[in-house]
Amino acid sequence: MSEVVKKAKEPLKCCGYMPARNGFDKKGRQRYRCPECKKSFIEKPSPDFSPEEKEEIVKDFKESGFNQNATAQNRGITRYRLGKIVKEVTGMDCKTLVVSFFQKREEQKKEEPKL
Repeated sequence: MSEVVKKAKEPLKCCGYMPARNGFDKKGRQRYRCPECKKSFIEKPSPDFSPEEKEEIVKDFKESGFNQNATAQNRGITRYRLGKIVKEVTGMDCKTLVVSFFQKREEQKKEEPKL
């Protein structure tokens, strides 16, 4: 099973050994391996988004019809990361955001006068 670590230049927590290079994964990222316990891993990428980028990601999420898979894939992030960004920006998880959006939409429909 592979694990993800922050820096490959530090001794590993599992055994205290320095990791050795071990080829590349399917996405072209460097793989590493513990010489003692033989665990393999990749370095953890740290794509940090600015507040403006996070707002844009949430906007894309709403415009996609709240499709987590499509938004995450278009942005090159995981659904888990998308959920964290949505919660950070809106204060609600994805499911709560979708429910509140449709509740507001229903309320607006009720308020509109029928012709």
